[in-house]
Amino acid sequence: MASGGAVPQEHSKPSGRKLAPAGSVASGSDVREYASGDPAMHPPARGGQNGGQHMSDKTSIRILVIDDDPEFANLLRMQLTMAGYTAEVAEDAIVGGKAIVERPPNLILCDISMPHLSGLDLVQLLRTDEQAAKIPVIFVSGSNDNATIARAVALGAADFLSKPISHADLMASVAACLKGGRRPFARDVDFPPVV
Repeated sequence: MASGGAVPQEHSKPSGRKLAPAGSVASGSDVREYASGDPAMHPPARGGQNGGQHMSDKTSIRILVIDDDPEFANLLRMQLTMAGYTAEVAEDAIVGGKAIVERPPNLILCDISMPHLSGLDLVQLLRTDEQAAKIPVIFVSGSNDNATIARAVALGAADFLSKPISHADLMASVAACLKGGRRPFARDVDFPPVV
C-alpha cells in the first residue's frame, strides 16, 4: 500500500472479470475503463471480443497533428479520436519533427504557416529520411494559393485541406490517405510553370 493516500480498490463482477475504477487508465485484455460498473452498457475501449475488431484496427493507427493553433489542433484530435483513431498533437514543426523521429506515426496532418519552421520545410526535411519519407502527409492550412499547393504537391503531399475543414472532408482525406491513395483536390489548380 502506498503511503500518503488511499489506493482505489478494484471492483469484481460475478464473472470474475476485474474492472478498473472509473476514471482510471487501464490496459490489458481483462481490465478496461467503464464509467459505470456494468460492462454491457459500454463497448470495450480497444477491440475486445465479439466484433470489436474494426475498432482495434483504427486505434492502432496513430495520427500526428502538427499545428501551432492549439484550439484547431485539439479540434482535429477530438474528431480523429471520436472516429476511433489514436491522435496526438504537436505544437509546432520542431516538436512534431522530434515526435516523428522518436515514434513515427501512420499519418501526419500538418499546418504550413508555423513559427520557427514551416510545415513545408519540415516535410522537405522528412523526405531526406528513408523511413519518415514513407509517412503520408496531409497539409492543413489557410494558405491555399497555387504556389503553396504546388510546393506541397512537389513534396509528395497525400492531400491538401484548406481551413476551415469540414468533418466529412477530414474523414474522407484520412481514410483515402491511409489506404495509400489520395482524395481528389476540391478545385483545379493552375500550377506555376516549371522552368
